[in-house]
Amino acid sequence: MLKPKTLIYYLATLLFAVLIWSWSASFQHASIQSVENVSGNPLYAFDSESVEYINQPTTPSWQRSNNNSFSFGYRSGSAWLKFELPSIAKNDQYLLLDYALLDHVKVVRTFSDGHSEVWETGDKSKFSSRYFPSEKFLFPLSPDDRQSELLVGVSSEGALKIPLFITDKLGEIKRAQYANLLIGCYIGYMLLMLVTSLIISVTTTEKRFVLYGVYVACIALLNLQLSGFLFQWVWPNYPNINGFLTLFFIYLSVFFQLAFVESYLNSSRGLLYKISKGVKWLSLAALMLTVMPDSYSFLSRLGIGFLLVACLLSVILTFNSMRRSRNVDTSLKYFLCGWLVMLVGLFTSTLSTLGVLPPYPVLNNAAAMSSVLEVFFLLAALFERYNQEHKEKFALTIKSLKASEERAKVERNLVFQATHDPLSDLPKKDILFNNWPRIIQSVPEQSSLVAMIVHFDGYYDQVLAFGHQIADEMVKHLHFRAMRYAQDRRNFVPIDLDWTLKKVAVLDSHDLCLISIALDPMIENTLITEMHHTLSESIVVNGLSLEVDLTIGVCRHRPGDVVQNLIRRGQVASKEASERRINSLRYSDKMGLDPEYSGRLLIKFKKALENDLLQVWFQPQINTDDGSIRGAEALLRWNDDEYGWVSPELIIPFVEQSSLIGALTDYVTRKACVFVEEYSQNFNKQIQIAINLSARNLDDERLAHRIGGILVEYNVPEHNVTLEVTETAFLGDSPQSKTTFAQLAALGVKVALDDFGTGYSSLSYLHELSFSEIKIDKSFLADFEHNERSLSLVKVAVNLGKELNMDVVAEGVETKLIEVKLKSIGCTICQGFYYGRPMSKEQFIEWAFAFDNNGSIIE
Repeated sequence: MLKPKTLIYYLATLLFAVLIWSWSASFQHASIQSVENVSGNPLYAFDSESVEYINQPTTPSWQRSNNNSFSFGYRSGSAWLKFELPSIAKNDQYLLLDYALLDHVKVVRTFSDGHSEVWETGDKSKFSSRYFPSEKFLFPLSPDDRQSELLVGVSSEGALKIPLFITDKLGEIKRAQYANLLIGCYIGYMLLMLVTSLIISVTTTEKRFVLYGVYVACIALLNLQLSGFLFQWVWPNYPNINGFLTLFFIYLSVFFQLAFVESYLNSSRGLLYKISKGVKWLSLAALMLTVMPDSYSFLSRLGIGFLLVACLLSVILTFNSMRRSRNVDTSLKYFLCGWLVMLVGLFTSTLSTLGVLPPYPVLNNAAAMSSVLEVFFLLAALFERYNQEHKEKFALTIKSLKASEERAKVERNLVFQATHDPLSDLPKKDILFNNWPRIIQSVPEQSSLVAMIVHFDGYYDQVLAFGHQIADEMVKHLHFRAMRYAQDRRNFVPIDLDWTLKKVAVLDSHDLCLISIALDPMIENTLITEMHHTLSESIVVNGLSLEVDLTIGVCRHRPGDVVQNLIRRGQVASKEASERRINSLRYSDKMGLDPEYSGRLLIKFKKALENDLLQVWFQPQINTDDGSIRGAEALLRWNDDEYGWVSPELIIPFVEQSSLIGALTDYVTRKACVFVEEYSQNFNKQIQIAINLSARNLDDERLAHRIGGILVEYNVPEHNVTLEVTETAFLGDSPQSKTTFAQLAALGVKVALDDFGTGYSSLSYLHELSFSEIKIDKSFLADFEHNERSLSLVKVAVNLGKELNMDVVAEGVETKLIEVKLKSIGCTICQGFYYGRPMSKEQFIEWAFAFDNNGSIIE
């Protein structure tokens, strides 16, 4: 079986043989004879002055033709041929001038008696002026038994070529039919090449096929123009454009030929490329000059040179590309063959026109024949290059796909490592979060999900005791234990949907998460108990039996809630279970337990503070010596529209951790000053007011300045204000806390040590700081009535206060007996429910008016 390369060369050889035979056969008819055979060697003469119109030369200088050739090359002017014509006995004899590009043709037949016949036509006359409708020039020779002399005069601005034949009508008809058949085949062949290239260019978007198609069109139109068929069939009534269109097709062919070569060879560097570029753009400049009058003679000669140079450059550039290539591919060989064939054809046609070669039909049509072979080789080169590049692209695609597969494997492995725990390959929480919508969809209708958070309490204890390696092994065992437990139970749903279908997710080093379909509460409780028992069994690592301390937090999913909230609530429950030392705990909305609600609570508190929706209530302090009202403590109260009455013990710790504590202290101080002002107006006397400070307040370097400003604003004497602080405000020995304390003392306000006796350093701070008052914590009075030890401790505190010249206030007085015992040990300032609960400003003033006439509340 023939290889494609061998088949291409065989087809080219066959095509070449067919072309040679076809163009040779066009003049094989017996009735077509050359004038040499009829009259011997004719004479010729030149008249270079007569170009536009031929006049019979008056003083000719006749010369005899030595080689029976009538090709005089590329020269402007006119030429005459003279030869004897014997008697003609047949009808329908014609003189055939087998060259289509002659501006003027004049034939004069002179008989021996002086009678003459004259015919005149040419390319610069309308096609209808011709005596026979042929692309060539045909003149009738009437039958006559006399000898005659034929003078044939031609003029041209291009090539002077006068191949003459004697034929009859039948011979001419067959010649014309054969010529039309050849031209039809030529047109069909070139159209096939053109359409093929355009179809491929559309399907592949290859620029080279487009340039090839345009070049094929240009070279085909040029050969059809040179053969005279375009003038005959397309514009017979417009002879003046023949010269322009000939030049147009020549230079356009050169331009697109070089553009096609540059694109195919992909050359953009080197001297040859620059020369090719220059010739290409010079051809375009020459194309612009074709519209100038009287330029055909020069531009036609120049155009032949451009065609030869373009083909020569194409051959050299291709050969140079083959020389530089390591592996010369077949496409370059086809490409070189195409341009070599065209170069040989053009060179042969030029030599024939110059008269160097005899005017045989094959040689006269060498350019057209070579163009057929040329476009065949060029298309073969394009197909070979396209197939080669397609194979290379296919190989690269396969290689790229393999690389992509390898890269995908690596990336998938990296993603797996990033989303799965390195100890047990269990999915991390990101997998759970991303797959949550799909997990929700997998749950049967009218069912809900429950998150079970397994919290490992003892991790850091194991790290400290045995090191990270043992602790990690323990965690790994726990992971696998949880995985095995969940994997075989249908109530647990898969979490790792895209990888391993594992039913356990790792939230962090302490927590695992299992998602279960909600069961009957009793069954669910049994399951949780069983799971805790299974997971908390001791683990043996390196011969060590390690106890597992874990808790389980349970939270039911709420419709529409995000998975992050579900997990967080489960973690809150597991943490609370750990603090309570119980095995498991279900989540509830207990205030302060859940950061979600504490955050919402703090936001609402901020709005209440900004909109004056908080309340300050007052609890009285009584002097038990005379039963008079000694003062009151300002206490914060907040009634929220959603949560109702919120305990200060709940909200204050959150406020202390935020930036609101300073604003809250200012708010309470202002409300307390308003209370003192109204109390003074109602009772015409001052009242001592106690205001609580936070430990964060003492870190505020502007606290004393702000409080002093508020007291001045409301005209409240500084000595009537007591600021209560606990010893935790001084933990850490913050320099700013002690500086603020000194500033407050310098301001003139009293500073009380609140919750005295509950800390570790109360005596130390009493020694270091100048407090005005100590306040005994109510925890000392809880069993005060029946515990002599508590009574003794309070007595020590009272005596200490007196020794340090400080007031002593006891809070938490709830019975008459406690009051009596306190008074017996010298503590006469009391505060508690026995005297009055915290009241609003209005309630407090109303309560104070209820005193007896002596102003005493003591019974």
